[in-house]
Amino acid sequence: MPSVCVVKVRLSLYENGVEKAYAEFDGKGSTFTSWFTKDRLLESSWADLKTSPHRFFSIAGHESGGLVRRFFLEKNYGGCPNDNGWLVVLEKNDTCSWGKTDSVPKILYANSQSNVNWDKGQVGVADVMTISVKLLQPAVCPFGK
Repeated sequence: MPSVCVVKVRLSLYENGVEKAYAEFDGKGSTFTSWFTKDRLLESSWADLKTSPHRFFSIAGHESGGLVRRFFLEKNYGGCPNDNGWLVVLEKNDTCSWGKTDSVPKILYANSQSNVNWDKGQVGVADVMTISVKLLQPAVCPFGK
């Protein structure tokens, strides 16, 4: 099987077949998880994702004390009613009211151009999350495999 180069990686969130939010990353030289970092972020539907501080920006997310939050883009924790972020995939019923769910996984996202308060903001629930990878063949790959 030929080697390929990853150029870009795009995470997209959909509701009823319509893309509602996205983040695109520089995939050059990345691994299957290292592409998902603030430093690699190229563009996003969330205008403040690159410039705002982050508590979490990770695929692994936060797993502790009953929490299982993946693909976690969280601005801050301030006690459940004050938690703000952009994206979270819940793998189990959460301890915070904003993460209570009868079905998992559940994909919550900021349905606006910036981070939202998970309790009070414009929170969307995606029914599909995709990760798309743009590749170059080795013969045209200027930056290795």
